[in-house]
Amino acid sequence: MCRVPFFIAALGLALAISLPARAAEVTLFGKKYNVVQQSRAQTFKKADGSQVTVRVVPRDLGTQLANVHFVEGADPSKDRLFVGCNILADSELRAHQFYLLTGADANGVFTPESATITEFFGGAQNMHRGGRPTGFMWLNDIDTGVGKDRNIAISTFWNADYYRLFDLDKMTGVAGEDEENGQPTDAVFSLLLGDANSPGTGFTCYARMPQHDGHTAVVFANAGGAAVGVWDTRKDEFFPVSTNFADVVTDFAVEYRPTSAIHYAGNEYWVLLHDTEPGPALGGAAVTSTRLSRVRLTFPADLANAQPGSIKVEILEAQELKGSPLHGAGPDGEGFVYGIAKGREVAPGLPRLYFGDSEGNIFTATPIP
Repeated sequence: MCRVPFFIAALGLALAISLPARAAEVTLFGKKYNVVQQSRAQTFKKADGSQVTVRVVPRDLGTQLANVHFVEGADPSKDRLFVGCNILADSELRAHQFYLLTGADANGVFTPESATITEFFGGAQNMHRGGRPTGFMWLNDIDTGVGKDRNIAISTFWNADYYRLFDLDKMTGVAGEDEENGQPTDAVFSLLLGDANSPGTGFTCYARMPQHDGHTAVVFANAGGAAVGVWDTRKDEFFPVSTNFADVVTDFAVEYRPTSAIHYAGNEYWVLLHDTEPGPALGGAAVTSTRLSRVRLTFPADLANAQPGSIKVEILEAQELKGSPLHGAGPDGEGFVYGIAKGREVAPGLPRLYFGDSEGNIFTATPIP
């Protein structure tokens, strides 16, 4: 029998334990990126020094749809990554559905060593309290009092589907109207998906305007295919400009639905589009194509007095991400990218990117200058 010397075996074990991430390389629109993959189910410290392990949905029960949103701080130690997961519609299932990691390492990765975690809506909770979030976006850090500010927009899939606005000071309670326990949502405002000039329903997601003002969001949704609208979140309804891609883009494939988007630069947005509406339940329609699309959006000069369909949409380029290193394979090879966030620039015009997938992972993609 061949015996491995103890110190070599111990070294190998130590290395295996100390490497929670897997490095790879991917090319996006002609630019190469180094990619680090890490499981969401890791243990992070809280601000008070205690620890919490992120709880994800067991993969044999459903997919683990993770969306992400990055907020740049004064330095990497103050950078923030919001993470949300749309879990199964199952009252007995508990998981972390919305939380915040603060503090990236030198490579931009939010590791257990560099980041602290803030749990929202009670941490690992069922769908009633956690709300089953899909897309979301940080708007501002305005603080005029508890429960008074519109700091974060979140779309929730609890019961009826809503656009919701939350105050960062009041996100410890309920995200989705917990009828079982008689608790209302902590949202400062709620609007049914598809109402009040909004671009539709489905897996809605948010991105910043070309000039972020702390209030206005570009919102992507499904209206028989991809659609886009604009919302000044200080108001209770969208601008009357919502536009269906298929109405303004020649030969747009209406089966493609958005789940996440970023403002990249100028009027350019990157949008994740899937050939079916992805769901957290197993046994549904399988996503066989995920296109990362470069989209140019031209907005009306006067949003308040414009007309529906008045956003100009141009597809500049699209790249297939199925089979790329930006998602886990899944038990049957059906894994896919679900979320995207734009991070800190590592060189002029070259931002780091973050991705979430259907398999319980976050990916940090750093451009190679």
